[in-house]
Amino acid sequence: LGAYGSNDTPNSPGSYANRTEPVNATITHDEQSLIFEMTQFQGVGVSEAVQRDKLYGAMPFLSLGIPMLWMGQEFSAPRGWANDGLKLSYRPLDWDWLLVQRGIDHFKWYRTLVNHRLKNPALYQGELRKLYLFDNAKCLAWGFVDTVTNSKVMAVANFHPFNQTPANVPWLGDGTWYDIFDQSTMTVTGNSVPSFPLAPFTIKVYSNKPDSAYGILSAGPERPTAPAGFELSQNYPNPFNPVTTIAFQVPATGTVSLSVYDILGKKVASLADGVFSAGRHEVRFDASRLSSGVYFYRLTAGARTAVKRMSVVK
Repeated sequence: LGAYGSNDTPNSPGSYANRTEPVNATITHDEQSLIFEMTQFQGVGVSEAVQRDKLYGAMPFLSLGIPMLWMGQEFSAPRGWANDGLKLSYRPLDWDWLLVQRGIDHFKWYRTLVNHRLKNPALYQGELRKLYLFDNAKCLAWGFVDTVTNSKVMAVANFHPFNQTPANVPWLGDGTWYDIFDQSTMTVTGNSVPSFPLAPFTIKVYSNKPDSAYGILSAGPERPTAPAGFELSQNYPNPFNPVTTIAFQVPATGTVSLSVYDILGKKVASLADGVFSAGRHEVRFDASRLSSGVYFYRLTAGARTAVKRMSVVK
């Protein structure tokens, strides 16, 4: 949004006002995924990284230009490389992330954004309205208006790591507004919202019309998911230096152990040893004190055991 000197005026700021020219993306073929970057290099926890990815990923759909998704971004696949030497290594798309709750939730988020960008005139042909920047709170309010169809979209984002409640948020009109992600409603009067609470790294997006007005099928109740089976995933990244993540899933609550061994069979690290609930779990492994080489990690849960190989490259 900083590329625009004012509102969306033709020929100012030039090509950036044309939806068919600039491409907006947070990830490309030669960039780490944001989730990978944050968890592997910035010390950000997985839950926060996933939440921040939703915020950042919403921006291309709520700006001018062409929004682009890249290779599993829409279901939170953490794609990347540990060092420049691995940049061109083969990294097949890990579709398994689409089968777990984290990936399912992420996919629903992006699906909603894609549907509105395709079917809501405010987003595919409307005029950008920059409304207000709350400097201290690191919050931003903006929107889009299509006067032909009277379609409007409002977005309010919190880029701050703490809860924020901006006051007197300017709005694009009075009446009932619909949260595009769950179709809950909010009534606005006086063209502003007196108090707008936002969790850290969160964006709220509203439309002045319900999904049904655009032929968008709202998500219904979640179908019960089948219990997770026993699975040990390949660590990512691999090879790595010095940190990698190991994911596993167990079908029932019980005692789980996850250990790392060198090629001689000597245990060099214990990553998990305790009771875990049914479902998918992730463990970070820091190999700073280990030398380069091949190592094995073994998961044991009840009578089930699985072993995989990984490589430390320094």
